[in-house]
Amino acid sequence: MNRVERTAVAVLAAITTTFASAGATHAGVASRPQQTREALLRHAATWAEVLSNGRLSPTEPGLGADLHGMAVPPSPSYSSLSDSPARLSVNLSFDGMYRSGAKVADVYGPADDGYRTLSMKIYTFKLNDGALQSMLGIVDITPGDPATPYAPKFVPVTQSESTDFALKSGGRRYTLSVSMDQSQHDVLFTRQRFRPGEGGALSTSVEELARLRADQAATGDLVTIGARQFYTLIQGGVHGSVLFFPREYIDARADIRDTLYLRPVAMGDVLKLDGDGLTVPMDGHPDIGMIDGVAYHLEYDGAAWSVVAGPGDRL
Repeated sequence: MNRVERTAVAVLAAITTTFASAGATHAGVASRPQQTREALLRHAATWAEVLSNGRLSPTEPGLGADLHGMAVPPSPSYSSLSDSPARLSVNLSFDGMYRSGAKVADVYGPADDGYRTLSMKIYTFKLNDGALQSMLGIVDITPGDPATPYAPKFVPVTQSESTDFALKSGGRRYTLSVSMDQSQHDVLFTRQRFRPGEGGALSTSVEELARLRADQAATGDLVTIGARQFYTLIQGGVHGSVLFFPREYIDARADIRDTLYLRPVAMGDVLKLDGDGLTVPMDGHPDIGMIDGVAYHLEYDGAAWSVVAGPGDRL
């Protein structure tokens, strides 16, 4: 587990707890009561871990695969691209983080005292070399529990074996099972020693989760970068980040069989935590990578972020 992955887990919990407690925040400092700050600091100190018995491989099928060399469908043309300025709104909400674009279910065993409401979603991380990597994130969002959301657990999307773990120290044990065939990667998340018919489970697939996130991305803002348009989606991570999804693929998602095309192609960091635990804009000009052979970065003018041509700062 590298430094990026370790830090991502803790700060994701902190950032998302901030927005869940304070409500939607627009690219600036979040004002909130003392208990919210304490909750944020508590979650920031609660390190979740990327499970070490799975490994993302660029040659395996699934969302971790490399898109280079794939036959890409032709992009449609747009007659009014200049009407969409490349300015970004940065807004988060609890539902946007954990329910929209996610699979949510009540999970329990026959001997449990009540159920736990769990959210599973695909998250994207940027590695040190700028490559993007997809992970399954599982979060406990049980209503009425002041300790939730717990710090997420992350599992490689190419996980191929059953894995047991808890979502918090000393908490209930769960089993993540993945079965693969040529067309689908089924995911079953249950209580440990679960038997069908004796409890509640979260059942989905990597492909379903990719489509759910694509549906959420389709509700995001459209921005023009170069000669193309992209949907934007805000995500927590090492920092609060914006993901860029090609419009031509998201608009055609119902007809696309290979969900690899529903990944973001670029991302940039826009939010961080300062020394007092407040959520503030990133410093400098965050890099978002190459799009159609051109480097782009983000710039903040005190009110909104814009996409600007040219290399940015690697954070």
